[in-house]
Amino acid sequence: MKREEYLNRLRLSLQSDGFDQVEEAIAYFNDLLEDHMAEEGLEEEQAVSALEPPETAARLLAEGFHQERAGNKEAQPDINAPPGGSGAAPGMRSYSVKADTVRQIQIHDRHMRVEVIGEERADIALSHPEDEKHRYNFTLEGGVMRLERLSTPWSVSFLFFSWPDRQQVTLRLPREIAAGMELRTSNGRISVRGLSLWGSLTAQTSNAKMVIEETEARDARLESSNGQITLSRVTTREGALVARTSNAVLTAHRLLAGAISLTTSNGSLELDDLKAAETLTAKTSNARLTAQNCRAPGGIQLASSNGRVQLESLDSPRIDLRTSNAPIRGTLPGAQNEYAITSGTSNGKNSLPRQAQGGPRVLSAHTSNADISLGFQQNSAARQPSSGGQEDDPADKPAEDAAPRPQQPDESTGQDGKDDGSAIGSFVDRIANRSQQLSEAIGRRSEQFSENITRRAEQLSENITRRVEQGVSNVLERLDGTLYPRS
Repeated sequence: MKREEYLNRLRLSLQSDGFDQVEEAIAYFNDLLEDHMAEEGLEEEQAVSALEPPETAARLLAEGFHQERAGNKEAQPDINAPPGGSGAAPGMRSYSVKADTVRQIQIHDRHMRVEVIGEERADIALSHPEDEKHRYNFTLEGGVMRLERLSTPWSVSFLFFSWPDRQQVTLRLPREIAAGMELRTSNGRISVRGLSLWGSLTAQTSNAKMVIEETEARDARLESSNGQITLSRVTTREGALVARTSNAVLTAHRLLAGAISLTTSNGSLELDDLKAAETLTAKTSNARLTAQNCRAPGGIQLASSNGRVQLESLDSPRIDLRTSNAPIRGTLPGAQNEYAITSGTSNGKNSLPRQAQGGPRVLSAHTSNADISLGFQQNSAARQPSSGGQEDDPADKPAEDAAPRPQQPDESTGQDGKDDGSAIGSFVDRIANRSQQLSEAIGRRSEQFSENITRRAEQLSENITRRVEQGVSNVLERLDGTLYPRS
């Protein structure tokens, strides 16, 4: 039986049994099948055959549901009970390992938060929940310390408990350690801070936030989905720093890496004080992109769609700026004649030439239905008053420039010296000026409206992400370990 057929039959059976949490159960069974296919290398039919038949699973779920409705509530812990109180938190298991015996740390979990903290200590301390719903396998072999989440036995009661799971896996280790690290979970936040790794750092989660602070590694690959990524004071000594998410904001502050690649979608990108030894690439969609004080000798590429690109002080010999239906604005170092420029927009104003030869730097800027407004620091400084702040003395100007020359009438003018067509020309100029002012006002209103919509969408996305993260984590954590008969 294929996965889709199994889930459809399960859904129909649950609906016919009057089960109230159909979609939550379907989502969990789908994740469970994916986990088994990925972790055990099973085909769809093999993973499905390892489960109870859909009608049996539905009957067991419905029986537990109706028992709960009938008043079997005493097994539910008090949602207001403090962590660690009676029935409020499962038991914990801890390990202590000598740091110099470990060369690689691996934590593979699901539906669980993972926190890593660098401290002034000589050992590695690892703690995790341990009860009927949380089962792990811990090993230390060949310099590899590994914690892996295990499948747990069938139970139904998890579906009817609504208190939040406050548990997490916590790893405390020396601030500097000669090891690499791999962290993988789902529906749970990953946070790493105060750590210097000699090896690589890999972190992956879904439907949850990721925060990496004051951390150093040889290279780093960070990935989430539907969750915000926040990077602050992160350094890679040799390789690249790659961070990817979707439907969420990605913020980066004070990064130093060989190459930097930052990607999101339907969420803004906020970059500040980034330095790459090679290239810097930042891409998003349907959201704004802001970058300031960034340096990359190999080139900087900033790209968005339907979101403005705002920049300040980008230092690179090659700068590529692209978006659509939104403006490109900011200030670049140096003077305009230092850049070989290609640019273009439609239905908008452009402060740059479409094409111009220049110095050794290359600048490309393109958008549509919006303005390009880019200035240059040296050109701006040149327009300022001289250092003394005094204007030129009119006495130094030639006599013919000191006062307007009186107009002499001739055969082509009237007695007052005015051209017969001057009134028409003045009227045409006024019409042109008013038209330009109106166009600028419409552009400003349109841009403001677009920014407001983008900001509202980002806020809504973040709120939804937080609720999805909490809801999915609660439901799936209770589902975990319920699908197999206890051996």
